[in-house]
Amino acid sequence: MIEKGVTPPKGLEVNQTEMPILYKWLLLLHAAFAKIETYAPIINPTSIPANSTSEQAFPVNGLTVNDIVTATKPTHTDGIGIVNVRGGPNTAYITFVNITGAPIDPPSETYLISTVRR
Repeated sequence: MIEKGVTPPKGLEVNQTEMPILYKWLLLLHAAFAKIETYAPIINPTSIPANSTSEQAFPVNGLTVNDIVTATKPTHTDGIGIVNVRGGPNTAYITFVNITGAPIDPPSETYLISTVRR
């Protein structure tokens, strides 16, 4: 039996009383698991002022405002960290922190952006 609230994919009409048990389980699994995507954009952050944070926007085709987004910087840059990442329409918003007393210009690198969408 399919739980209440689980619906078949768009465009597919299903008579639930005649649906095979296997298909019922497939619908449940489809509804239960999130879709995970990864992207590898080249990101070139602007200079981060001393002792501050800076949110910057970078184009990443496919992101949405409802995505759960993570960003991984491929190398270590002394004094720089990533403190928040969020998605927008085809955009990753990354907030960098500079914990030093001088501005830092992080290098242009290929970041790993991962998203979870349900």
